[in-house]
Amino acid sequence: MKYKLLSIILGILLFTATLLSAVLITAYDTRNYDNGNVLKFLRGGELDEKVFSQREILHMQDVRSLLRWCAYALYASLILLAAVFFLIIRKGKKALYQTLAGGSIVAVGLTAITALASLNFDWLFLKFHKIFFSNSLWQLPPGAELLNLFPKEFFRNAAAKILAVTFLVQGAILINALLFRKRVRRCLSMK
Repeated sequence: MKYKLLSIILGILLFTATLLSAVLITAYDTRNYDNGNVLKFLRGGELDEKVFSQREILHMQDVRSLLRWCAYALYASLILLAAVFFLIIRKGKKALYQTLAGGSIVAVGLTAITALASLNFDWLFLKFHKIFFSNSLWQLPPGAELLNLFPKEFFRNAAAKILAVTFLVQGAILINALLFRKRVRRCLSMK
């Protein structure tokens, strides 16, 4: 494939943008919260010190910070995605369909790898926390209010939603890329 490197870059950016979008949509979805106080906190409010321990509040500050960094990474990936598309479009329709199809395959592949890793959810959950949190505040004592509000099943379901949205979007992009590819090939063969 002539545009292999661009396809790989495009695929990584498509995967990143889609995954981060799904993470942020899931994180701020009001249907995920029985306690509106936590969602208000994530949006910039405060947590009730009568309900949550200092350790829980500090951990949630880390979570809010991580979500901000997710948003920044999403914006950066969208800007880079636009730049890559600009480069590809300048190379012509053939480059566009080849790169988009290849990039979509890479993105679907990365999503599949992520889905496979999530089959061992406990391992993934632990690795996620060790990578993205520089402290042990996430290791809450049994009976902590955050554990009652957000048991591991909550995170398992959230991960499933994130992966489902990512797969759906990546699948739609791949199908459209393949349809576009077929259309462009037909147009090029008519000339």
